[in-house]
Amino acid sequence: MAPTRKIILSTSDMHLSAGAFLDGVQNPHEDFFFDREFCEFLEYFSTGPYGDECAVELVLNGDVLDFLNVPIQGEFIDEVTASLAVEKLRLIFAGHPEVTSALQDFVKKPG
Repeated sequence: MAPTRKIILSTSDMHLSAGAFLDGVQNPHEDFFFDREFCEFLEYFSTGPYGDECAVELVLNGDVLDFLNVPIQGEFIDEVTASLAVEKLRLIFAGHPEVTSALQDFVKKPG
């Protein structure tokens, strides 16, 4: 059965970078420390009354990912090429595995 209603979730300025720790040391360039809360947010809008009965659209607006605050081999590079962006994205996903998993689960759900 098709969902009878639709809601739009919008988030921005999360600034996920390489995670709270880099090489076992606290990362002073990480601004996002709400992994658990964001995962709970996605789970909440994927289940219960929002499960199969509601189409839920997630809009990730500007500055969700902070590519400039992700070092490559200890260096912060201002010019981000396509290949560097892919590497930085991999590091962001590795630094926030719970968020990565929650986003993957969210997009797999119908609606």
